[in-house]
Amino acid sequence: MNIRMRQFLWISVLCLSFCQLGVYAQPTIGTWSEGKTGGIYLSRKEFSYSMEWLQMLNQFTRLGGDDIPREDLKLATLVRLGQLLEASLTSVVPESSWIFMNESPSLSNTWMRIRSATDVPTSDLKSMPDSIDFIVNVESLLLSAYAEKSVYSQSNRIHTDRRLVYTGTAQIRITDRNNKNVMAPIVLRVNSDLDAMDLGILDFDNQTSPGGQYLSVLFSQLLTQAVR
Repeated sequence: MNIRMRQFLWISVLCLSFCQLGVYAQPTIGTWSEGKTGGIYLSRKEFSYSMEWLQMLNQFTRLGGDDIPREDLKLATLVRLGQLLEASLTSVVPESSWIFMNESPSLSNTWMRIRSATDVPTSDLKSMPDSIDFIVNVESLLLSAYAEKSVYSQSNRIHTDRRLVYTGTAQIRITDRNNKNVMAPIVLRVNSDLDAMDLGILDFDNQTSPGGQYLSVLFSQLLTQAVR
């Protein structure tokens, strides 16, 4: 092997090593948010659920009954979800604090103005607490389900059952308090057939609430996303 070839291979190995170090050193949102204060905002307008989720959301919100108006159940779901995110993230991420901004009209209204405006008045920015370092904005949340056939043998007979597979998709944008992107938007997904439903890091009453368990698995993925 000639000298030039050896040099080329050596440089290639070094470049690969530095690239790998860069990937491994890249912080996740879970580590990046340590010691910081994050705001949480959930968009009611971009939240929808299919009727297969009705019973689970009733149980998750602790409302009960099938005759609850759809918009009331949507609001109750987001309130419950936001409260659990606030409490659970504070517990899981060391030395962090979280604020569910939907529960503060002044904060949520200010954030909506910041999001929609290109030039934000200084007075609006001052309305946001200086302690808020970044905002986790859940721009959309879609909960749905589909039927799946299950074929099995029992007593020498072939049986076919139909079962529901529950899915969820959340698009999240993380920005600083001045609406500058920290990273590109994130899309989180959960599928009860493909994902382990017992791996939720966040505590959404996972042991007693099937809907909370699915939402925990969905939003727990946020903490493992790399900050790029």
